[in-house]
Amino acid sequence: MLPIFLTGALAVQLRADFGLSLDSVGLVFASYFGAAALLSIPFRHASERVGLQASLRIGLVIYAAALLGMGGLASSTLEMCLLAGAAGVGTAVTRTASSVLVAWHYEPTRQGLAFGIKHSSIPVAYVVAGISVPAVALTIGWRWVYAISAVLALTVVAMVPRSRGRLAHGAKPGAPDLSRWQLAVAAMSFGLGAAAAGSLGAYSVSTAVSAGLSQGAAGVLVAAGSIVGLASRIGVGYWADRRAGNQLDLVAGMMAAGTAGFLLLAVPHHIVVSIAVPIAFATGWAWLGAYNLAMTRLNPDAPGAVMGVVQTGAFVGSIAGPVILGILAERHSHGAAWIGAAIASLLATVVIIALRRRLASVPVADAESIDTDRS
Repeated sequence: MLPIFLTGALAVQLRADFGLSLDSVGLVFASYFGAAALLSIPFRHASERVGLQASLRIGLVIYAAALLGMGGLASSTLEMCLLAGAAGVGTAVTRTASSVLVAWHYEPTRQGLAFGIKHSSIPVAYVVAGISVPAVALTIGWRWVYAISAVLALTVVAMVPRSRGRLAHGAKPGAPDLSRWQLAVAAMSFGLGAAAAGSLGAYSVSTAVSAGLSQGAAGVLVAAGSIVGLASRIGVGYWADRRAGNQLDLVAGMMAAGTAGFLLLAVPHHIVVSIAVPIAFATGWAWLGAYNLAMTRLNPDAPGAVMGVVQTGAFVGSIAGPVILGILAERHSHGAAWIGAAIASLLATVVIIALRRRLASVPVADAESIDTDRS
């Protein structure tokens, strides 16, 4: 997700260079998540058919190409949208593959921590994006930010671990254990939560600047908030491993806390925003690893199949959120945008509570019932 987080952090420079407005930033995010949403279900079995290692490497190469294009070629909103869409293709390939990697190769008693570490890649991307503003964009130029990031992506390609190979010829991938209706509700809750939280990467820096902070200070604030969010994700994952049940109650609690964080971001004062940013990062997006753990425990035999469906909801929400909130920010105020995010987060909380009640009788996989010998 680094390509779009960089775009959100660099929004001020991109606006000055070729007129990328706040609602246009939303379109860039929508292009990325739109491509990911369209391809997540078709690609949900790719990791089983071509292998986890190959899937991850292919996705990373696509990321690197998109980043190079953003840094070396992009000079208009349309070109940024097209290249962001290319990066979304990479995400459709890698997101499910990385979740299956955790489900297949980590002991169930450590999967919460593993998912927390996995999803810490998002706040790490925020940190990189935030630091890139004062360290690179304001010194040698914003295009170098994308170029350096492309080199980092190519470096990670060589670090992808060996994993389970492809399915045998003629073998069929597993099917989700939950019903289609239950998957649809899960995708809806994921989408609403993502609509709210996904806008943190798009508008945190510009919100801080509008509240009175300098561009450099705003970038550092977002980086600091991301570090808090990283620690929160790992801590929540560690806690989830020590809790019984499917963890949907934990997810609902984090979403509810995130609602309060988004409301604080709506206050147009630099001190309040400086407090609100780390709170929002620590709560409004820290539930992601616990949610993936919940879906894995409810679907132990086919984690890839269920992740592909549920994450489509996340991507759809991540399209709608930045676009709608970007329009609110551009035509009204940042405060109006964050109030909208708080409403989406509250609705996600309500939906996940309803889903938890409906799944109360569904058996949850435990450490003895999940086969992790997938090598």
